[in-house]
This record gives sequence, structure tokens and C-alpha cells, in this order.
Amino acid sequence: MEGQRPVHEPRRKWRTKVEEQSARRFSITSDCIECGNCVEPCPPKAIHSTGEQYIIDYDDCVDCGRCVEVCPVGAAIGIQPQSFVG
Repeated sequence: MEGQRPVHEPRRKWRTKVEEQSARRFSITSDCIECGNCVEPCPPKAIHSTGEQYIIDYDDCVDCGRCVEVCPVGAAIGIQPQSFVG
């Protein structure tokens, strides 16, 4: 069926370096105090603890920015996607 999108496209488990860098709009820095304030507001529950700080699972992140809004120490930050010429 020309011009129609498939009903279900399987989720890709890999990304190119360019896609991965441009998809990371939010990050949690080493300033994280592991208070856990960011975990519940995250709609897809994409934030997990490493035991030292929280990290964002970019396969699940929907780029809502709620982590940035609730972080009391500013460890959750927005990142400007990079442009690549190539």
C-alpha cells in the first residue's frame, strides 16, 4: 500500500551517534544528590538510580522536562541538541 505507514513499526533498539546526541534534551549531572524528586513526576518512569546518582534512560524519555522543574539542586538540566554538518 503505497504512501501508507505500517500500523506498527517495531522500536529500534539502537541509534546512530548523531541521533543519540540530538535526542538527549535532558540530562542529570554529577551534582545529583539522589533525593528522588525527579522519579515520580517522570511520565514514562525513565529515571533510574545507579546508586550514586539518577540517570535518564533515553529510550524511554519523552523530553517533557519535568525532571528539570523539580530538581532542588539543578542537577537535571536541559541540553541544546547539537547540529552536525556532514
